[in-house]
Amino acid sequence: MISLNSLIFTGVLFLAPFLLSIKSKYRNWIFLLINLSLILISMSSVLSAIITFAWILIPYFLSSKLKKAHLLIGALVLGFIYLNRYDWIISSLGIPYLFTFKLLGLSYILFRQIDFVLNRSSMDQKNINLVHYLNYLLSFYTILAGPILKYEAFVEDLKDPQDPKEIDVLSVLHRVFNGYIKIFVLSALCSSISISIYRQLLTHFDVLSFIGLTITNALFIYFNFSGYCDVMIGMGKLSGFKIDENFNKPYLAQDLSDFWSRWHMTLTQWLTNYVFNPIVVIFARTEKLSLEKVQVIAFFITFLVAGLWHGTTLNFLIYGILQGFGVSLSKVINDYRIKRLGGRKAFRAHRQKPLVKAIEITLTLSYVALSFLFFSFDVLALLGM
Repeated sequence: MISLNSLIFTGVLFLAPFLLSIKSKYRNWIFLLINLSLILISMSSVLSAIITFAWILIPYFLSSKLKKAHLLIGALVLGFIYLNRYDWIISSLGIPYLFTFKLLGLSYILFRQIDFVLNRSSMDQKNINLVHYLNYLLSFYTILAGPILKYEAFVEDLKDPQDPKEIDVLSVLHRVFNGYIKIFVLSALCSSISISIYRQLLTHFDVLSFIGLTITNALFIYFNFSGYCDVMIGMGKLSGFKIDENFNKPYLAQDLSDFWSRWHMTLTQWLTNYVFNPIVVIFARTEKLSLEKVQVIAFFITFLVAGLWHGTTLNFLIYGILQGFGVSLSKVINDYRIKRLGGRKAFRAHRQKPLVKAIEITLTLSYVALSFLFFSFDVLALLGM
């Protein structure tokens, strides 16, 4: 059953292009009014509103005064762990929760805050103001599940939207319609099947049903997430926003690194800039490890962080470990194969052979699909653990 909030959101989604697709000095304020209205509708109490806006506003004002931005980033991460209720961390430390609600879009707001705080000093100061900042953090096109935006690119779209006459409206609406088909037909069907299989497996485990669960769950996650991105990227374009693509045929990836260059691409880029690269720099300074070993360590930590960011339960910790291990192992194996085949050119040619490609895609997709089970189900219970 569709909720009232979902109906309101859908209505705003289709009304917004008429309000935002024009170049106007009021565009920024109209967008802010829409974003604030939607975020306020999602709040359950005055306390939730106070905490939400404190969380949003404090970094904006502090970031202009602190010389060491990393202290603020550390505080944001710790606050994120508490506000997002990572129970297995908070409870182990004996810290009590002072409230029960969660902040809408907190995970994506955190990434935008970090981007803003770390890059504020190098930005064009004319582009920095509170209205731009609030729209950047609260943009209803991307607050729920991305794609992840960069502040300056967002502000440019806000100030100078694409001319509606240059947009192929029918093509964009076709993409949006396909996105809704993915969400409400394909992903809903796969979800229904996977839930039914999971319930059967809880009473009687068999391998074929487990394989069916793995396949249908992986299809559900892809159709649901990519469909959402299709809708938001398409409707955002009609409103003058160029929202980055997030998918590029990820289930045709030939290893885990290749997969993450195709899946949730804006997340991968963000992790590369703000987690992977800093880790490489830190470990490289020791001069005790080769660059290859440093990269393997950095890959593991980066994708462990990615897993933990996706969710608050131990399931996501396991998912992060699996992704970190998988990407690191892919790096080690590919480096070995490059040396054995005599260089990257020969390695790339070898991977284009139909049989090699088919084997690599199958192995990669199988590993990804198995790890995705931790997104949707209590796999440990399923395995009797």
